[in-house]
Amino acid sequence: MSIKNHIIKISKPTLLTILAIVLIPVMSVSAATLGTLRRWSSDWNQVGRWGSTVSTIPTSIYISKLNSSGTFYFASGMDSGISKWNSAMGISMKSVAYVSGSVPVLYYGGTISQINALGITTLTAGTTGYNKITSTNEGAWAFGSYLYSGMKMSKDIGFIVDRGAYDSSVYVNTCMHELGHTIGWIGHAPSNTDVMYAYNDLINLTLTLTDKDQVLQVYGK
Repeated sequence: MSIKNHIIKISKPTLLTILAIVLIPVMSVSAATLGTLRRWSSDWNQVGRWGSTVSTIPTSIYISKLNSSGTFYFASGMDSGISKWNSAMGISMKSVAYVSGSVPVLYYGGTISQINALGITTLTAGTTGYNKITSTNEGAWAFGSYLYSGMKMSKDIGFIVDRGAYDSSVYVNTCMHELGHTIGWIGHAPSNTDVMYAYNDLINLTLTLTDKDQVLQVYGK
């Protein structure tokens, strides 16, 4: 059975900003072919990865800023987010200025109207970050009596929204969150103290064990 393309969102009573991802496409599985997980922290039934080890995670994160606003801390936010995940995962990602062509991971930064003008996706008001991930089903992970789909990632286009004159820490938090999706987080974490929580009600700049372990385990760490 296939699941149609979807946007992952969580319905909660608080009126706060949603951080979303899109996955294409997904298939169900019936046996644990990938291994056993030590924990499950996502509100979704999938987890992604680029390969079986962290060495498969793309090291070049291409970035393209769509405006020249001095109060939109896109590049520095991405660099800070990359540094946090590098330390957590034991990897060496770096930001690279995007020029042209097809690349595995590309992030655009701009206002919602500037991002929508690219013709890649259509963001709605209130969105602060977004990922469009291309992936295929590679099997299933077991956790307890449950099975979760393992998704092999091949491309990610991320978007960081310019929200005007905000403190730089706001953008660092958003970039950290979206980069978590780039690494393999599908869905969102349960606590508002987690960077991978769905809403921006707290500005978290420290990755929790929940943030890290959900993806570390699928890379064999």
